[in-house]
Amino acid sequence: MTAESNHAKDVDKVSGSRARVEALPNIGPKLAAALRAVGVPDAETLRQRGSEAVWRDMREQGLFDDATSLQALEGAVRGVRWHDLDRGLRARLVEIATDPDHENGFAADAG
Repeated sequence: MTAESNHAKDVDKVSGSRARVEALPNIGPKLAAALRAVGVPDAETLRQRGSEAVWRDMREQGLFDDATSLQALEGAVRGVRWHDLDRGLRARLVEIATDPDHENGFAADAG
């Protein structure tokens, strides 16, 4: 099987429960490695734990602690490129990344 067909297989499995995180939008090799370092081996785990919780775990370990990485994770959870997220949501994610110790994360607002 070629690398191209492997990639196509991964992309087909994005909606599946155990798709590799690299198959999600916004997730390159470095971010995928950081996700695995905090116990997120696949797309389903990322969706279950949520972008903010995973981002906070990465931040605690000194990995990808900026607003763009949080936006990338949220985009991955939603299956879209981070720059296609709603402007209001992107702004809220920037607020969280700027003041990560604030207790009201966006998950509480997502209702």
